[in-house]
Amino acid sequence: MDDRARRKWLKASTIMKKKDVNAYMKKSQRIQDIPPYLFAGIEKKIQECREKGIDVISFGIGDPDQPTPDFIIEKAIEELKNPVNHQYPSSAGMLSFREAVANWYQRRFGVTLDPKTEVVNLIGSKEGIANINYCYVDPGDINLVPDPGYPVYSIGTLLAGGTSYFMPLKEENGFLPDLDAIPDEIADKAKILWIGYPNNPTGACADLDFSRKWLFLPKSMIFWSAMTMPIPRYPMMVMYRPAFSGRRGKGSGDRI
Repeated sequence: MDDRARRKWLKASTIMKKKDVNAYMKKSQRIQDIPPYLFAGIEKKIQECREKGIDVISFGIGDPDQPTPDFIIEKAIEELKNPVNHQYPSSAGMLSFREAVANWYQRRFGVTLDPKTEVVNLIGSKEGIANINYCYVDPGDINLVPDPGYPVYSIGTLLAGGTSYFMPLKEENGFLPDLDAIPDEIADKAKILWIGYPNNPTGACADLDFSRKWLFLPKSMIFWSAMTMPIPRYPMMVMYRPAFSGRRGKGSGDRI
């Protein structure tokens, strides 16, 4: 190709890129379906208020508003200087950390966990909540999602190709989802029930009677609990695979 032909080709290529970039770089449908991120909108409003000189008390993301204690900073510096920590850890995380987690669950809840097979560290709860959908949710599956609730519950469902059925948290119900109000055809198809108490953002707490109720939902469901109340045998973050023979019948939950 001579210089003249090369210049002509480059010009045509440039015009094509400007004209058809949207066609070639079209976002996937799942990305187009994602709603605006709630916390990003809250941060924008807070910043706008502060620019106007308004002193804002933020009720957005639970970001620490106090300095990190000195002993934590000093320990972090000490470990950063240790060459042992200058390499990638194993994909499952340091065993010593997982053992510490298992020991804490034992002290806090009386629950025995195998640190080698039942504990894994994440970069944050959001990672686990979003990615667990890819393990259990196929296109067309339904997840039960509290409303209001943590946005990642529904966004993670959407990214995995599932559909969210929103359960309203109403004041007259103590901000607990009315599980009996879920249509049978929805409950029978649901894969994951997202639930967490003490609740974010309502601050409501759930009692043992409610906990027993959601454990006896259909056997097709998998439950992820973010409960932090001290229920014996039920740790903070645990998944259950109910083993029931009938709809809303008695059964037992197996930790997985």
